[in-house]
Amino acid sequence: MHNTVLMILSVRNSKSFEESVNKLQCEKIWFKGYREHELAPIVNDFVQNSNFENYFIAPDDLIIKPHQFEKLKSALNYNDIVTGWGVIRQNCTHTTITKPNNFLQKNIFKFPKPTIQLFLQNSRN
Repeated sequence: MHNTVLMILSVRNSKSFEESVNKLQCEKIWFKGYREHELAPIVNDFVQNSNFENYFIAPDDLIIKPHQFEKLKSALNYNDIVTGWGVIRQNCTHTTITKPNNFLQKNIFKFPKPTIQLFLQNSRN
């Protein structure tokens, strides 16, 4: 078992995201179908009741390359907290910290029944 876990906040099923995440050397836990305000106590409970050394959080639309993830993990040798950010789309200068443009009013997400799935690196599920 690894000492690092990636907590994935998920409302979609993206094959390209899943393929990128499966290449990362860490444990993964998927929090599916929760609204943002519902996740805070659930994620907190997971952190309080698990024994990982490093915890990362990612949305389900961020393609993470293994070498980028390794840089973040190695930065934890020098910093207590590290962070990364993503670009909204290719060939665009907007980042994930750009002010949203009526994003929440468009009602684009369908929230399935909340579930939590833990995938251990060595399991075949």
